[in-house]
Amino acid sequence: MIAFEVSKDLPEDLQVGWLVPGARYDGIARFSRSQSKHADDSSLDQRGFAFRIDTDEGPQDFTLSNTPVSYATRRSTPKRRAPTT
Repeated sequence: MIAFEVSKDLPEDLQVGWLVPGARYDGIARFSRSQSKHADDSSLDQRGFAFRIDTDEGPQDFTLSNTPVSYATRRSTPKRRAPTT
């Protein structure tokens, strides 16, 4: 389990939805790699870190990777955001 706490001094323009200053949420985190076989850490492979935060608006998923392209499959269609100006 992890705990995610929104900074109390989060700028007002970033206070959107569940990003409320001082709010605290539980979640889970995991490390991953694309190959399932055991290999030395110096071997070339896609590696990543993912975490899920359980918010009042539902779970929020984040995926980080050491490569510019991810081969992960989507479990659902992501919501499109309106362009910012």
